[in-house]
Amino acid sequence: MKKQAIIIFSIVIAVLGLGFLLFQMEPSASPGNTKVADAGKLIREDSYRWGNKDSKVTIVEFLDFQCEACRAAHPVTKRLRAEYSDKINFVQRYFPLPSHKNSKVAALAAAAAGGQGKYWEMQDKLFENQDAWGSDQRSVSQNKAVEMFKGYASELGLDAAKFNQSIKDEQFMPMIQRDVADGNALKVNSTPTFFFNGETLPGVQRYEVLKEKIDKILQENTQS
Repeated sequence: MKKQAIIIFSIVIAVLGLGFLLFQMEPSASPGNTKVADAGKLIREDSYRWGNKDSKVTIVEFLDFQCEACRAAHPVTKRLRAEYSDKINFVQRYFPLPSHKNSKVAALAAAAAGGQGKYWEMQDKLFENQDAWGSDQRSVSQNKAVEMFKGYASELGLDAAKFNQSIKDEQFMPMIQRDVADGNALKVNSTPTFFFNGETLPGVQRYEVLKEKIDKILQENTQS
């Protein structure tokens, strides 16, 4: 019996030792080992960019123009774009949520304006007037929303016929659907969702937090 006990004890020690070794080999769950998103899904060649694509700081936002949280995030991202200009690479992707009935047509309007070089300006219009066509007035029909978007296009001096036809033909729907597919692959499930150098940052981000992260990386690269 004594001999059997020694053998069993030796086996237990060996198993525990192997377990400890495997545990040591597993990557740590610390922030330094945060999984970075697939770059090929984060940014496409025709994605809307602001700034310097070669910057050491890349911020990607998946957004829905009818999302109130996205509207809340808009002043933050606009301020960062103005302050850092060509020092960061800021990218936006479409992610219209199924629960927002006018979000897809709003994305089509933004894309149609982008086709005439006015994507960022149309984005401003959509968020500034969100209460009128979306947000607090869910009863606004898609046709009514489109008429409002046509008015914004006129204010921006866009070619009306070209803009209207683009929305009617859903010219940029393949791009929007691709962005949604990429977002799903990246496990985006709410808007806005940001990716800071590939690290997921869901929800509205505070300006001070993003600024601190940007400044840290820019300073490190200046010193190196």
